Amino acid sequence: NQVTTMMTTHFSRLKALAMITPGFENASVGGKSAVKPDFKLVSGLPGTSEGITVAERLGLSSSVTLRARELLGEGDNKIDSLLSELFAMKKEILDQRQDLQTRVKAVEEENQRLSQLRGEKERELRKLRKEGYERTMEEVVRVRRLVSHLEAKAKEDNITPLRRRELKQAVQKVSDRITEKMQEFHGPPVSEQELVPGCRVRSRSFGQIVEVVERTEDGKVLVVLGNFKSWLDREDLEALETQPQKTERKDRPSTIKIPPPPLPEEDPVARLENIILTATNTLDVRGKRVEQAISELDRHLDSMILKGEPACAVIHGFGTGALRATIRDYVKDSPFVRLFRPGKKGEGGDGVTVILIV
Repeated sequence: NQVTTMMTTHFSRLKALAMITPGFENASVGGKSAVKPDFKLVSGLPGTSEGITVAERLGLSSSVTLRARELLGEGDNKIDSLLSELFAMKKEILDQRQDLQTRVKAVEEENQRLSQLRGEKERELRKLRKEGYERTMEEVVRVRRLVSHLEAKAKEDNITPLRRRELKQAVQKVSDRITEKMQEFHGPPVSEQELVPGCRVRSRSFGQIVEVVERTEDGKVLVVLGNFKSWLDREDLEALETQPQKTERKDRPSTIKIPPPPLPEEDPVARLENIILTATNTLDVRGKRVEQAISELDRHLDSMILKGEPACAVIHGFGTGALRATIRDYVKDSPFVRLFRPGKKGEGGDGVTVILIV
């Protein structure tokens, strides 16, 4: 049967025995510098024998203590010294391990914080892109109406070749604008290396995340969305900001650079309020017949679009109000016009209509 025993000793070889034999454990109360117990138990550290030093402090003759040291020899002192050095090394290793564990924990916490921050940024980016996409789609609808209107006018028989060419240029310009607007919300294209079966990508036409099933040499890609499969062009697919993981793994610092979201478009109402009227963007139709005024306004809007002007104004005066009402009914339904308002006090008041062009 094993018996738990506590013993005190000055015999250095017993201290060494405890260092190398299972079932034994050294302990001490008080350090060498104190030469007296402080009653603080230090497990694992063997104490040193300071009996001769204590005797000297109590007044024992130095000749006696000197002879005692000669008889004791250097063996025990060396063992005590080696044991102390060994314990110091052990303590240093334990301290270093504790420091390493603390640093590892700090790194893991920082990784977790960065992972959460990355997730928040990606969610914010998706939200901004969604809002921007919705605003852009409204813009696209208006611009497509304008394209249809311009194309219809370009097919009319009573326009000159120069006018037809100008209209075609206008169609191309607004078509390019649609493409430019849509590109703001497209992610990076999928590279050949990334486009492998099982990877997740976003379909521009579906507006959804899909999974790649297979691909062909001619650029066609079979994707699956739920239970629905479809062949798409590779150009229709874009990379995700982060690729979803199918297996759990420890978070690591992100190396993905999240692109900044596109700047929100200025509020059109605010733009309309801040328009500056000049001689070049203002049309005066006072005194004109209604049909003539509308025809001139139509040409004026065409000219403003071709010049890339964001806004214009038409001076119709007050009069009976008939010309003003007709012009405002016309601009309300015109595909060229996004918003309009009466003139401010310094602009001519209700005798002027200020127009924000699509």
